[in-house]
Amino acid sequence: FLDHSRQQRRNTISFQPEVAIVIVSWNVQELLARALQSIDQNADVPFELFVIDNASADGTGEFLQTIKIKNPLCARFKAILNPVGRGFAKGCNQGIREAQSPHILLFAPDAELFPKAISNLLEVARRDPSVGVVGGKILNENGTIQTSVAKLPTVWSHIGGRLRLRTLFPNNKRLREVLHFDFDYSRPATAPSVKGALFLITQAARERVGLLDERFFIWFEETDYCKRVWELGLTVCYTPDAQAMHVGLASMKKMSFWSRQIIWNRSLRAYFKKHHGFGAAMLVGILDPIALLAGTAITKILRATR
Repeated sequence: FLDHSRQQRRNTISFQPEVAIVIVSWNVQELLARALQSIDQNADVPFELFVIDNASADGTGEFLQTIKIKNPLCARFKAILNPVGRGFAKGCNQGIREAQSPHILLFAPDAELFPKAISNLLEVARRDPSVGVVGGKILNENGTIQTSVAKLPTVWSHIGGRLRLRTLFPNNKRLREVLHFDFDYSRPATAPSVKGALFLITQAARERVGLLDERFFIWFEETDYCKRVWELGLTVCYTPDAQAMHVGLASMKKMSFWSRQIIWNRSLRAYFKKHHGFGAAMLVGILDPIALLAGTAITKILRATR
């Protein structure tokens, strides 16, 4: 691994970092460079920075050897180069275990941090000691809002969503209740779950909830974490004042569609087995690919007939 903490301390006044930023990367070297540049420019509280690379083959390891964080608030920068891909949850936990900060910010390698995002996330955490996770407003590359707040899934909400039933039956009130989630991204609010691209784990959650569940290679780990936060009496919050741009799935798009679906289905089954039982896991695991294909066909038919 590469640890620049001593070099950083030579160039800065000694201080205790408030947040550890953890990035897990795989084969997105150019986007990772932009992510790190945005952190270097816009991190506005004392911080540690950990980049965990999952055996990238695009030169990321060599690139990380050249990185120098100039932000004077950076107390420590460390790159951990895994010899094999360990997945998102395990990679995050490597960084969390290294962190000396009270708070952890999970940040996507294909995202860019906006000014004051970190301080605004921490402000929410400081206001209420019962807050366990804070998410922010995530934008697409064109500036539109990316869906980042969602209900905790049930078998029927998940399968109904895959089947695009709300598109097929837009006036069905029961389907609307099960499948639709109205959320105002312009206002702060509590949230069932928030996306892991900009995901602050507070000191309270770090102490009471702990690490991410490593049964999830990728996908559903942040949903699982949010559910555990709620179950332990803490809350998940959203603030529009903390913002980031997120490309989304940049690493996973380098895999074939069905390779991604195999990993997705495995994590899906793990989540439902953990929280809804073995039967629910088997049911959703079988129905998910069928519903995906059916939903895609339904969408194409509806578009063709409009």
